Amino acid sequence: MTESNTNTSLHALRSASTDEIGSYYDQWAAGYDTDLAAFGYQAPQWVARHIAEAGVTLNAPILDAGCGTGLTGQALHALGYDKISGADISEESLAIARTKACYGTLQRQDLDQPLAFEDNAFAAIACVGTLTYVKNPRDLMASFCRVGQPGALVVFTQRDDCYDAAFAAALDSQVQAGRWRCRAHTGPHAYLPDHPEYGQDSAIYLDIYEVLD
Repeated sequence: MTESNTNTSLHALRSASTDEIGSYYDQWAAGYDTDLAAFGYQAPQWVARHIAEAGVTLNAPILDAGCGTGLTGQALHALGYDKISGADISEESLAIARTKACYGTLQRQDLDQPLAFEDNAFAAIACVGTLTYVKNPRDLMASFCRVGQPGALVVFTQRDDCYDAAFAAALDSQVQAGRWRCRAHTGPHAYLPDHPEYGQDSAIYLDIYEVLD
């Protein structure tokens, strides 16, 4: 589930149920890639580039959490990564992601539920344009630490209006528990610079954390 839309306010879905969010993106899936390209959306490419520049090897297992139609998977695959797993709440988005042949596995996953992956499964985790809809970010960050290998990178974006004290506390809870450390906090970056309604008024932060245990 990736967090942009055409006919509904970017803010409207924050309070929606998981089923409502999945249904919304099911309906939008067919036009999603075209719309996002028109809006100037570059976050998947930024995240993929950060993962590569951090030295994650091309054969390392990577989780794309909230993969949507596969934009981040495509960006990673274009850089040579070939062991990518994707998870998303929208079945229609997953169906489109499958056609791109950049994922080894794809599965339906509610990110507010425990991640259905083994401990220490991934060398990097990407979560792009998704955290707006997560009701329990503290639990999700703990799950990222669980499924990430020691030294794994967790690279994610979050809208500036959602990067509030509660969200920051969810991140810091894993720092205080000794599960990860912050390597970078960048932004605000233009989110949808060519969106006709939001344009330069919307921004995101990009964070990189390193799993410690």
